[in-house]
Amino acid sequence: MTHNANEAQWLAIARRALDAYGLGRAECRILARTHNVVFLAQDGPRRYVLRLHTYALNTHRLRAEIAWLSYLAEVCHLPVPHPLYTRDGAPYALAQDDPQMIGVLFVYQEGQEKPLDALDSADCAAIGRLLARLHRAAQDFSPTPDSDLPRLDYNGLFGEGGRYALGGLQSMLSDAVLEVMQQVGQQARRAFEALGQSRSSYGLIHGDLHQQNVLFHQGQARALDFEYCGWGYFLYDFAPLLWQLKLRPEYAALEQALWEGYHSLLPLPSAWRDHLETLVAARHVASIRWLALNHENPSVYPHAQAMMEQRAAELRHFLAEGRLERAPFKAG
Repeated sequence: MTHNANEAQWLAIARRALDAYGLGRAECRILARTHNVVFLAQDGPRRYVLRLHTYALNTHRLRAEIAWLSYLAEVCHLPVPHPLYTRDGAPYALAQDDPQMIGVLFVYQEGQEKPLDALDSADCAAIGRLLARLHRAAQDFSPTPDSDLPRLDYNGLFGEGGRYALGGLQSMLSDAVLEVMQQVGQQARRAFEALGQSRSSYGLIHGDLHQQNVLFHQGQARALDFEYCGWGYFLYDFAPLLWQLKLRPEYAALEQALWEGYHSLLPLPSAWRDHLETLVAARHVASIRWLALNHENPSVYPHAQAMMEQRAAELRHFLAEGRLERAPFKAG
C-alpha cells in the first residue's frame, strides 16, 4: 500500500495495531501524516497516541527507544511520551506484514502546542529546563548491551551511514550544494571534537526537539516524538529549536532564555556556547538532507529543490560571516 492510501485504509491498519493492545474498539482518527502516520485513539475517558511506522523499520532500534522512554517516564517521572506494551508484553505491534508496518502506543500527553511566532522567553526557558532534565537523566541511564540507537555525531549527521544518509538521492543536490554542506560538516566536526565525549557532554539526546515536538501544560514544557533520539552531544539538542527561532527578529533574547533555563539546572561551560552557531548550521545541513529524503511527500514536493537551494545559500553566508541568517521561504 502506498503512503497516499485513503483514510479508511489507514484506520483499518491502525485498528489491527490497537487490537494487539486490547483497544480494537477504541475510537480512532488521524492526527498527522508525514513519513509515518500518527493517530489519536480514545477508549472511554482514556486517550492514547498510536505512531504507525509505514516503512521497513529496525526493530532493535525501536526497542531501545521504547526502553529509554520507559526509563524517563517510569523511573525519572519526566514529561515524555509514556510507551505501553501489548497484551503479549511486546513493545510494539505488527499492524501489517507486506509491506511491514509497526505500531507503537503511548499514553496521551495533555498540553498545548504553541506556534513558533508565539514562543516567548519564558517558554524557551521552560524548554531549556526540560532539556537539562532529559540530559541529567541520560547521565544516569545504562542501556542494554544490544541497544541499537543511532549516533548523532559527525558521522551520524554527515556520513552516508547516518540517520540522514541520502544514498542514491544525493544526485538531487548539485556539486555546489554538496560542497557547502561538506564545509559546514567540517566545522561541526571541529566543534564536536572541542566538546569531547565525556559523560557531561555526550549521551542519549532527543535529537529533534523543535517547536512542533513540545507541548506546554501548566507552565511546564513536555517533549514529544523521540523517533530521532540517539547518542549525541547534549549541546546539539539546542539546535533544532534554535534553527527554527532563527526566523524570529528577537532571536538573541530567545537563545539567551533557552541557555539560562538549561544552565539553571545543569550548568555548562560558558565556552561551549560559542559552538551553538555551528551546531545550528549543522541542523541546517540536516534540513537539506531531510528535504531530499522526503521530496515525494505532497507537502514538500512542489518546492523541495528551491528550498534546498535557498538553504545552501544561507549556509554560504554562514561560512563567510560566521553567523547563520535565515529568511522565510517564498515560493517562486
